[in-house]
Amino acid sequence: MCKHFIDWCLNQSDILEANTSDVNPIYSYSSSNKKLMTEICLLRLHPSCLDLNYAVRLCWTNNLLDAYLHLYTDILMDFETPFRDLVQYLLNSLNDESEEYDPNRIEKYGNCLLVLLRSAFAGESFCHQSLPSPLHQDVPLKVFNLVLSESFLNVKCPPVCYRNVKYPVLHLLLHYNAIDFLNLLTLSASDEFFEKGQLGGIKRI
Repeated sequence: MCKHFIDWCLNQSDILEANTSDVNPIYSYSSSNKKLMTEICLLRLHPSCLDLNYAVRLCWTNNLLDAYLHLYTDILMDFETPFRDLVQYLLNSLNDESEEYDPNRIEKYGNCLLVLLRSAFAGESFCHQSLPSPLHQDVPLKVFNLVLSESFLNVKCPPVCYRNVKYPVLHLLLHYNAIDFLNLLTLSASDEFFEKGQLGGIKRI
């Protein structure tokens, strides 16, 4: 039932136009409005109402990134998969000039990755809920190690410019938004992970 409702949210203007000969433009839904309504539904529906695999794919396909992070971090409590997906998208954008990788969309996905990092380092979900133990300790460390990975995991053919870089993910983050990424690290310096972590606290930054 919820799947049909979500599909309706995304396609409601098409349904209205198919059944109404004279639709007032004021009441017509733009593509962005349809996506906004769909995202609101996904953020508010109880997880038991959702086909999570379907919902995650729908969010990615339609750029519903807030709902995408919510589904992964609040419900599935999985930070690694969205991290890899977002890094892969940014990597692909380096060599692809198609509509899928227009500058505005690249910026949106880059910002989404920064939001994911901020949540992970704070030990919180996208909706600012503290992660339960032991995830509260495990997630920041796992994501931190992903950032400092010496290779792009699961990437078969990394761009030539990153093949001899020791910390390619870190370089990728600095390439897309160095200022905001460094600001994020400054904010994260006061998080428990950096102050009391196993790897020397603030020296990590």
